[in-house]
Amino acid sequence: MKRIELLAMDVDGTLTDGGIYISAGGEETKRYDVKDGMAIVNFMKRGGTVALISGRYSKVTELRASELGVNYVYNGSSDKIGDLKALAESMGITEDQVAYVGDDVNDIDCLVWSGMGIVVADGTARTKAVADWITSAPGGRGAIREVVDRLVAEGLR
Repeated sequence: MKRIELLAMDVDGTLTDGGIYISAGGEETKRYDVKDGMAIVNFMKRGGTVALISGRYSKVTELRASELGVNYVYNGSSDKIGDLKALAESMGITEDQVAYVGDDVNDIDCLVWSGMGIVVADGTARTKAVADWITSAPGGRGAIREVVDRLVAEGLR
């Protein structure tokens, strides 16, 4: 397998624990794991590119991406696979150089197309059925850290 140049991931249920909290005033909050954030930063420091591709628009997603320095954010994407393919093409890389992490049925096309389709431990049965591997950690609880650590350990980044 070629070196992974692009680590793309879903947000809700993958980078977060899937919970969406909305206050009486309409303010949305989500829980992110700092270890996942550190892994994203480390992946980028090693020369990799990170993309967040979420089917649900959220201002909180934009804030977290900005905080981490993630430049590719598809927030409220209605065509995840189209966005992923277009980004890979613009980077001049093939699907073999893409790892995608997801958790639910709207991630299946991206998981199948990518050279490495990864599903978090608490992903759906349908996504696990198409995964190249499944993390030990659930979404939002260190799954992305596990992914990056394994890519580095296997010399893929």
